[in-house]
Amino acid sequence: MLPKHRIRAVFTLVVEGFIKKMQAAYLTEQKTKPPKKGSLKVVKRHLEVTVVYFDNWLEGRKGMESCGANGEVNVRPFAYAMSLIDGKWKMHILFWLWKRDVLRYGELKRSLETITHKMLSTQLKELEADDLIVRKEFSQIPPKVEYSLSERGLTLMPVLQCLCEWGNSHMDDDESLENRRGK
Repeated sequence: MLPKHRIRAVFTLVVEGFIKKMQAAYLTEQKTKPPKKGSLKVVKRHLEVTVVYFDNWLEGRKGMESCGANGEVNVRPFAYAMSLIDGKWKMHILFWLWKRDVLRYGELKRSLETITHKMLSTQLKELEADDLIVRKEFSQIPPKVEYSLSERGLTLMPVLQCLCEWGNSHMDDDESLENRRGK
């Protein structure tokens, strides 16, 4: 396999070549019909973002052997990780604990709005059993319970950060798709 710096250089050249071809196409097309306003800038921005994601992908490939980088597929690490965070609410709970550090049960319930008490209680117990969150109980009346991320749970936060960044960079895509569909 080629070294990382060579792969990135080739990929960058391909992207730059594509941008130049797009610019030339728009210039020749301009004689017959005007290009859509800002369309070239959008294409260029998406390609630049793609280069950044490609760099991140190359960095992430270092540990990919455990998931099967040599043609084989080892689904066990992925399946294990997904088993810890599967379900509708676990990632939402982890997100709020990440952003607020410590939350009481009622605060968490208000943050999640539509979750039922039974579902929240079940999800919190599972997250605690998987050592992703810490439950701290205070012996007082009325009872007080606080939840926070465990050390193990904190190691998942880079994954959440990547999801947030991806969502942030692609939210506009959904809006433009809805506009094109006429919704």
